[in-house]
Amino acid sequence: MRKYRVSITFFVVFCSLTASAGTAFQATTTLAAETSNNTSTSDSFATQTNGNLGATNISKVPTRNLIYPGSTAKIYAHLVPWFGFGDHMNVGYASNDTLQVQKQVNDMLSRGLDGAIIDWYGRGESSKHFASYDLAVQSFMHQSELYPGFNFAIMHDAGALKTCAATLGCDVTQTLIDDLNYANVTYSASPAYLNSGGRPVVYFFGHEAYAITSTRPRSPCLLRIPPAQATRDSMTRWRYGAPTASSTSNAGRHGSRPLPKPANITPQPTRYSASSW
Repeated sequence: MRKYRVSITFFVVFCSLTASAGTAFQATTTLAAETSNNTSTSDSFATQTNGNLGATNISKVPTRNLIYPGSTAKIYAHLVPWFGFGDHMNVGYASNDTLQVQKQVNDMLSRGLDGAIIDWYGRGESSKHFASYDLAVQSFMHQSELYPGFNFAIMHDAGALKTCAATLGCDVTQTLIDDLNYANVTYSASPAYLNSGGRPVVYFFGHEAYAITSTRPRSPCLLRIPPAQATRDSMTRWRYGAPTASSTSNAGRHGSRPLPKPANITPQPTRYSASSW
């Protein structure tokens, strides 16, 4: 009985070896492809002690697969365009480098993201660094336009108002208005710009630090979309509307702001989520 079992075992092994000998092996990937840097991170950027990952290999499973089935939420990265100009740490690239921007957009697309919300410091009149940031945003805009359905929006950072606020006689509100008018001309007409209800969306960050009044006439005016519709409560988003003579008070996370009420516009519930990039 023992001998019978041994001979059966030999027979199975022999048949398996015969079958495998006739099967051509074809590699579909390589060790290098599975372990090398496949992100837009510079190859020279090393992992930091605060947990920031260095250049590495990150799964390309679509980000949407990580949220509940059937979700139609838009998923955006939060992009900061301030590297490589001497006022932030060295990450191995300059944010306004065209090739780098191409890598970032392609990286976001490869992970199933819908676009990016870009931290924006205005026209750059108070700082050459801010001007460089603006050029980086323009580069991102042009690259985004190559991919229909991939969007971007600006998030006006209150840091753009800091110099004015510290300067005697400088009008912080007018500086903000000038920045927004510049953004309207420079970005809102882009086919890649994020819209809600047919109007460009603008995010704000940190403006509760300044006494900003918006009762004076200006164009464009802004209609607040309730921040409860956004998953990042540190950002309040608004969209451009048509200016009218009337005004309404909008109380949000960043305080109350009286705003001209656009005619015939109703805020539509739109969900957005954002992650750091």
